[in-house]
Amino acid sequence: MQNEEVDFMRLFNILHAEKSTEILEESFRMLKINGRIGVIHWNYDSSTPRGPSMSIRPKPEELKY
Repeated sequence: MQNEEVDFMRLFNILHAEKSTEILEESFRMLKINGRIGVIHWNYDSSTPRGPSMSIRPKPEELKY
């Protein structure tokens, strides 16, 4: 994909990936100026029946909305 080609991108559950920084950098490269990225990740909630350990889930105060 070319530079600055995408208006909006959604990323799912990548924050605990081994190369999450590289994924984000590549996403920003493809994003048009003033484009947006939406990141969907596991809730910081220990009652969630599946998912990564709580230690690697982002806390609400660490997120920008």
